[in-house]
Amino acid sequence: MVFARKPQTPIDRAVADLERQITDLEHKARQTESTAAQPATTTSTWKEWFAPPPRRMVTTTRRALPDVPVEPLKELEQIPLPFERQPDLFNRAPEKSTKTRMPLRYVQRQNRRRFYLCLGLGIVVLGLLWLVVH
Repeated sequence: MVFARKPQTPIDRAVADLERQITDLEHKARQTESTAAQPATTTSTWKEWFAPPPRRMVTTTRRALPDVPVEPLKELEQIPLPFERQPDLFNRAPEKSTKTRMPLRYVQRQNRRRFYLCLGLGIVVLGLLWLVVH
């Protein structure tokens, strides 16, 4: 199964290309140094076959950091608008406040008392009408 690779940015491609060019130049420089250091005399093929591989000098070179901004995504931030944001003109619903005027239990108690009062007054009025009619 092949996993998808991260797409390379132009900066990554440029860095990889520069590194390739640097390694090619180093390789050519080593070749020219090795050909200049070799004597002009020829050696036998047996000595070439059984000779130990040449020792390579390991050198570490420090590469200069690429000239990029410290915060590259700073340029992509949203530019603040020069005017204030207008409210939604199509949504005319009033804004709801999170704080209620009275606690819920108190309101329920008031409604319950009004209901019993109206029920009691209705029974009294019906009783009076019944007495008057009979």
